[in-house]
Amino acid sequence: MGNWDIRSRLVGRRGCRGVGRGLLLLSLAVLQACGACAFAAEDAVRPNVVLIISDDQGYGDYGFMQHPVIETPNIDRLADQSLLFTRGYVTTALCCPSLATMLTGMYPHQHGYTGNDPIRGGNRADWVENFRELPQLPALLQEAGYLSLHTGKYWQGDPSVSGFTDSMGATGRHGGKALTIGRRSMQPVYDFIAKAEEQEKPFFLWYAPFLPHTPHNPPERLLSKYREKTPDLKRAKYFAMCEWLDETCGELLSHLDEQGIADNTMVIYIADNGWSQGVEGYRGSKQTLWEQGVRQPVMIRWPGRAEPLRDEQRLVSNIDMAPTILAAAGLPVPQLMEGVNLLNDEAVSARGAIFLEDFAHNMAAPDKPEKTLEGRGVVAGDWKLIETYVGKKEHFLFDLKNDPKEKRNMATENAAKANELIKLLNEWWTPEGVQVQPAKASGAKKRPARTFGSMQKALEPSRVVIYKTVGDRELTLHIFHPEGFKPTDSRPAYVLFHGGGWRSGTPRRFYPYAASLVPDGFVGISVEYRLTGKSTTVFDCVKDGRAAIRYIRCHAAELGIDPTRIAVGGGSAGAHVALGTALFDTEEHPDEDTSVSCRPDALVLLFAVLDTSKEGYGNDRIGEGWQRISPRHQIRSGMPPTLVFHGDQDSVAPYPILTAFCTKMEESDNTCKLVLERGGKHGHINNNMTLFDNAVKSTATFLKSNFDAD
Repeated sequence: MGNWDIRSRLVGRRGCRGVGRGLLLLSLAVLQACGACAFAAEDAVRPNVVLIISDDQGYGDYGFMQHPVIETPNIDRLADQSLLFTRGYVTTALCCPSLATMLTGMYPHQHGYTGNDPIRGGNRADWVENFRELPQLPALLQEAGYLSLHTGKYWQGDPSVSGFTDSMGATGRHGGKALTIGRRSMQPVYDFIAKAEEQEKPFFLWYAPFLPHTPHNPPERLLSKYREKTPDLKRAKYFAMCEWLDETCGELLSHLDEQGIADNTMVIYIADNGWSQGVEGYRGSKQTLWEQGVRQPVMIRWPGRAEPLRDEQRLVSNIDMAPTILAAAGLPVPQLMEGVNLLNDEAVSARGAIFLEDFAHNMAAPDKPEKTLEGRGVVAGDWKLIETYVGKKEHFLFDLKNDPKEKRNMATENAAKANELIKLLNEWWTPEGVQVQPAKASGAKKRPARTFGSMQKALEPSRVVIYKTVGDRELTLHIFHPEGFKPTDSRPAYVLFHGGGWRSGTPRRFYPYAASLVPDGFVGISVEYRLTGKSTTVFDCVKDGRAAIRYIRCHAAELGIDPTRIAVGGGSAGAHVALGTALFDTEEHPDEDTSVSCRPDALVLLFAVLDTSKEGYGNDRIGEGWQRISPRHQIRSGMPPTLVFHGDQDSVAPYPILTAFCTKMEESDNTCKLVLERGGKHGHINNNMTLFDNAVKSTATFLKSNFDAD
């Protein structure tokens, strides 16, 4: 690594592996005395620490990694000033488990967060409570007198679970208001640094912005720059997002300089996982064990402590973040932490291998990681072995030095090396009762089947706009523009509300519907609305829906939308919210300008909640006042023309309720067209692409005929 004097570095340690879950609480009390030596007298002032975590970025998508197009001048400068490891990895290439590893210094199979979400019926609180009992970097720093600020990504609800002293508020599934950091302002960071300086306390800053993560909606000045460099609009958007992240990093680093604290601040940079849009010809992406998923450069800048050097040989991991930071602060490292202190030259050089894990997106139980295990991996020197359990148990062996794109599987021709690494892998962790997971479509050899889920993942909005702020919660419109769109247009709009029983789901869930009529010239919009919880009710969901349509109509000119041609639709509980824009006049935010109508010009209902009485759906969740927001009980004349897609086996809105709704619509002289699927269950269209395509065609025909009639 170089010839500089490593005696001034903090002594690192090698963590234990394979700690049983039953020993967790006992092990928390065991601190390794050699984890970090005390600072010498001249080093008594503990450093500030800034941890910058990029979100969904390929390991080569930087100027300092020689990307041919993407420009990252600020991060490049940081790399020049840092101890840079180009062969860094993350234990698991998915947001939540990767970030949890950085907080705990433990592998996902140990800390319990193997995926982003619980399986259907699971309770996220079970994982949070388990996680709360583990060693947490912010909590350990807090005990030593540090102030700590959480910004950006976080999956455990309230950042105080991990011991952060300061935050931008509680997070939802992975964010909340904290996701605005960098995209909108850096001021919360500046205010926190000022607070720490005023109190004369060292600080830890977790800067994990929602960048370059989707939505890929960069500033136009950056998008225009990259559109000139690539004909692929999606790639241009991603490239621009990478530079947008770089700009925010530049602002943060400049602020450290301006405050005169850069010399006593250790800055670490890493990403949570990879991404595939930056390069061509490589296998894999996020949530895979291929290099494009798990590999990430790691850099540490600490003037006078970390000598700038580009290390292209030795292996490091995101599991090293917590031990390195604790060592820098002169604190002992809990024995449960598996990583090494990256500023201990001997410890890094002594590492023989790093280990990788891959799980299904959804988690089964915090203490049963093997239930969703899809693969394990080990990198030792230039060799990498992957063992997968999807479809069948299979081994892949690659010589990364000569095959960086992982094209040639040498597991058979070099069985000796493969067996050597399999042995190493099993000595690290041998999961019990691993089941081979159902096979996934192979993107490497044939085009994956088109599904509703694949469209959800692949589609990205043209822009995201805030339509309402409720407390500290910003609600957004995810907008899809047709080809050739101009802001001066006056296009018809198709606005969708996702389903999920009013308590789950995101705008992405209905991206396929929002984008479905874009080829027909519509502006498509998928709406974010609040979900029910401790302080949010179904009535609030309805209010948000009405506010969204009112905003669209008020801002139609700048959105390129014709305010007289706004169709509103939704699925399940989202269809109930859609109906609320036409029916539930008593439900309004107190600050709404009700002189602007939120009545849509057409309704499209997909397997809708039509009745909230005890015979219908959601009565126990709504409680008193249910009749005010029960569509079947609020039907009146003068409703917009309505298109209904439903199955006669739907259990949420049973067939008798459907027929009663349609009958009452007709009796009230409203246009109501029913497309009934015999044998169709709740959500039937989402599970059959032929039904989806037919529904899109029927919707386009229905809306065009009604809008033209106007």
